[in-house]
Amino acid sequence: MLVTLVNLTDKTLPSDAIQILEEGGNFTVTPKSVLETEIITNVEDAISRLPWKDRYTIRTDVACILRTSKPPKGNISLAEWKALQQLKQDESLIITLADKDNATVITSMDEYNPRIKLLHEPPTYVTNNLQYGTYH
Repeated sequence: MLVTLVNLTDKTLPSDAIQILEEGGNFTVTPKSVLETEIITNVEDAISRLPWKDRYTIRTDVACILRTSKPPKGNISLAEWKALQQLKQDESLIITLADKDNATVITSMDEYNPRIKLLHEPPTYVTNNLQYGTYH
């Protein structure tokens, strides 16, 4: 799948940042640790309506699995991780996915905010006086 990176700013991005952004919007960095609290919460929600014995068995199995689990292997290099952290800390940039062409777009907040405000100003969205479901 071809992912396009469009930089609408005058900033030059490091090659590591470009490489990770070119992975596209569906790319997820693996967590550094097993998300035990999230897993336990989701399991508890899922088993809440089961009989007590079944819940106990599932809890025991999940606890055993979590005790022996290891963090997943990382899918990005340290340099890429540092580049992502720098992008996150740069509040002058916003990174979004384009509506079309599977593109990742980097723009400045100074340009992005006025465009968003224009979308919310009338008459961009106009209500109509049609009454749906009534026929004359």
